[in-house]
Amino acid sequence: MLLDGGIIEALNRFAANSDDLIFVVNKSFGVEYLNASVSGLIGSALEEVHGKSYADLVHEARGGPLNTNFKRVFESGEPVSFENNLALPDRQLVLDVRLSPIRNGGRSVLGVLGIARDITERKQREDLISMSRKQWLLAIDGMPHLLAVAGRDHRIQRVNVAMAHRLKSNVRDAIGLTCYERLHGTTEPPDFCPFVNGNGGGEYTAEVRESHLGCDCVSNISPIMDGEGNAVGCLYIARDITENDRALEVRRSGEECMRKLLKSSEYTSSIQDVEGKYVFFNSMPGERLPYDLIGKTPFDLFDSVTASKLVERVKKAVASGRDITEQFDFTRGGETLRFFDRISPVRDAVGGIKAVVTVSTKIAEIRKVGDDLSTFSTSSARLTQRERQILQLLARGMTSIQAAETLGISRKTVETHRSHIMHKLDLHKTSALVSYAAKSGLL
Repeated sequence: MLLDGGIIEALNRFAANSDDLIFVVNKSFGVEYLNASVSGLIGSALEEVHGKSYADLVHEARGGPLNTNFKRVFESGEPVSFENNLALPDRQLVLDVRLSPIRNGGRSVLGVLGIARDITERKQREDLISMSRKQWLLAIDGMPHLLAVAGRDHRIQRVNVAMAHRLKSNVRDAIGLTCYERLHGTTEPPDFCPFVNGNGGGEYTAEVRESHLGCDCVSNISPIMDGEGNAVGCLYIARDITENDRALEVRRSGEECMRKLLKSSEYTSSIQDVEGKYVFFNSMPGERLPYDLIGKTPFDLFDSVTASKLVERVKKAVASGRDITEQFDFTRGGETLRFFDRISPVRDAVGGIKAVVTVSTKIAEIRKVGDDLSTFSTSSARLTQRERQILQLLARGMTSIQAAETLGISRKTVETHRSHIMHKLDLHKTSALVSYAAKSGLL
């Protein structure tokens, strides 16, 4: 027995809960001690493997680095450090291993204490960072953005292929060109250069819009620092936004067409797939759509905030499998169009939800904030409690049968109350009923 109870107890105090793999082997390289991390790795407790070869337990060949380095420590009496690639049945590990001799008070080595740290993730990161220069250059040259590196002397030191093409040059011949002449079209460094005027320290980053390179670009100029924190050059990255501007113009056109469509329609219906893309859109009968909406998403037709809400409610209806009813406001140019929307899942033959149908009924056009709703509040007070309940359910899109089932009354009773409501309020269309309910705060 190499270790007595006191030594094992001392090991357990500092090693039992360590994430490192901690073990002790004897002169035969057999296990004398394992902490919980090693036991978890090999799937066995110390009592089950005591005396067995440690290298065998971690699936390493007898001539591998573990046994070789165990032997070195026993023979030299000196500690040894090395990296060990461990091939386990389910994964590969890279361990940083340190072996230290255990002595009996004299010079003779009785055993070896091993501490192994899992550095697999670190090694993977290092492998990525140490990617060859050729691979790095290939990656840079594959970038669609225009990239250049310039020194403090304002001379270009490196460009990628996209930038060389814009400069009507090649990667090699572009080196040494004056950066402010070729990149900015100026006869001297611009004010935002990291190395002029108050920016002489090079610690500032600038973002400017320019068109000298034959396209509308947003350019970012940022300093390159050495190991001591000194600016030794700057990185220029230009992003072509010509297509972005065109896309923005298309979206603005789509927004305007959608505004005209919603303003001219008392109701609309649409079908969207589960991601929110429109596969069907219809307004009032006989109206011609001013814009091809099929295949578009809400982000092509509305501002980003509104579009996000429209897509989110589609996904909510798909996830829940239930109808959603809500008020939807579309504001543009100081005018708000208010709709009552019912969003319903569409199921296929086996019950799967493949799309969502939305029926929108216009309930208001608000040209300024603070519309007076007192008239509606006063008139709604003339309705009985039962009439208010029925008005609320019908305005939310329920049929007479559904409202009757909800309230536990007959369909005929619901229809009678509906007639009384419309007579009291002097309303003649369902859309007017919905509009009234919304303005009265019943939705």
